[in-house]
Amino acid sequence: MKTLFIFGNGFDINLGLKTDYQTYYDLLIDKKEVQPTTKALQNEIFQNRENWADFEFALGEYTDKIKSESDFIGLYKDIITTLAEHLESEEKKLDNYTIDVTKIKSQINNPISIIPNEEGRIKAEISTFRGTFNVNSNINIITFNYTKSLEYIFGSRNNIILNGQRKIDAIHHIHGDLINRMILGVNDKTQIKSKEFKENQNIVSRIIKNQVNQISGDLTFENCQSQISSSNLIILFGVSIGVTDKIWWEKIYNRLKSNKCKLLIFHYHNELYDQRIPAEKLQIQEEVKKRIMSDNKEKQETIELVRNNIYVIVNGPFLQNIYKKNNNE
Repeated sequence: MKTLFIFGNGFDINLGLKTDYQTYYDLLIDKKEVQPTTKALQNEIFQNRENWADFEFALGEYTDKIKSESDFIGLYKDIITTLAEHLESEEKKLDNYTIDVTKIKSQINNPISIIPNEEGRIKAEISTFRGTFNVNSNINIITFNYTKSLEYIFGSRNNIILNGQRKIDAIHHIHGDLINRMILGVNDKTQIKSKEFKENQNIVSRIIKNQVNQISGDLTFENCQSQISSSNLIILFGVSIGVTDKIWWEKIYNRLKSNKCKLLIFHYHNELYDQRIPAEKLQIQEEVKKRIMSDNKEKQETIELVRNNIYVIVNGPFLQNIYKKNNNE
């Protein structure tokens, strides 16, 4: 049984790092001595912050307010530079934490064991599915994060030993990292509002993620695609399942409809819901499932097959309380 973990920004936030875009907006707005296009973006975010909950999608919409190719390229470089500086400073904070690596390895090695008892049906169904495989193969990780927090924790990017018989083969940075191939943008041309910019290759090659992957020269895109298409259990943690990464949710959908794979999503829901009313949790779970299945035109029986292969744990204990600060912090 091949297991694939996909980690998003919630993983770093869970470590205590301030890698959320709201924190970045505060730093960007306060930045002095910037070029006019960056100043205009500062004012836009300051005045209409509610429209920037999804930074990458909002940036695609904002292209309609940028006058020229050179203005966009200058602004885009400013965004990459300031974001990288911020994330680098956050990444360094890991030196001030003692992380329980053994606990993390244990949960990654057997994530089903951490499914809470109140989700007994999910635990039982995934355990039964896992029992149909004779061998537990090694694990792979795809991260959407630019930081190397995973490498910091494990001390390596490849061949990470979990126990005597099992290991993590590799950590794949699907959007690059803070040094190489830092990919920030949208899923496709439909998410670029400017009609002129949609057809401008100098802009498209910067902001459409798949195209950036293709021109980067490495095989990260192909490796990640291969991992998804061959995995039997895919586990999402700290991932928003946003529209600017739609290409990957479609690939997961296609794997799920083969009926040879289950998707387990550990979803953090930051609004209170009444645990006494099961329908409220069900509503959250169905909303998360729809993000994987959005805009799908297939037969209802196929859609139901995929839906039944998706399991959502709301505010579960996976990878919680896995670090503590040093005494000198």
